[in-house]
Amino acid sequence: MKSKLLYLLLLFVLPAYISNGAISLDPYAAHAAFPPTAKPVAVKKTWKQKFVNWVLKKKIQNYFKKKKFAAKGDRANTALILSIIAIASLMVPFVNLLSLPLAIIALIMGYNARKADPQNRDARLAIILSWITLGLIVVSVGVVILLYSLLWI
Repeated sequence: MKSKLLYLLLLFVLPAYISNGAISLDPYAAHAAFPPTAKPVAVKKTWKQKFVNWVLKKKIQNYFKKKKFAAKGDRANTALILSIIAIASLMVPFVNLLSLPLAIIALIMGYNARKADPQNRDARLAIILSWITLGLIVVSVGVVILLYSLLWI
């Protein structure tokens, strides 16, 4: 089947490409299509063009600085959302297994966001909620172990 397909391809498609000029059998045809160009001429910029380029450069730099700052705030907001989900998931059976990894991720992201901006309240709140969640997880595991140990006595 593959050999028939390859034969049909060679029989019909390849000659069509050659006759349309898409494939050239002349090795020097590529050089004829692209003649050598002249050297670029250096153009002196006027003071107005230099000023406009400087202004545009500053605007672009400020734009990316703002985007970088917004990314730091987004990290703190994400950490806060994850810590809220972690503490809320402790109350739902079988979903509470997700609270431990969510709290750890929120804790790491909160510390990274606080390192970037020490005054960020969202980052501090995310860290506090994550530690509360981890404390509640430890207490609940301790209670479960205590109850099972009392049942076996």
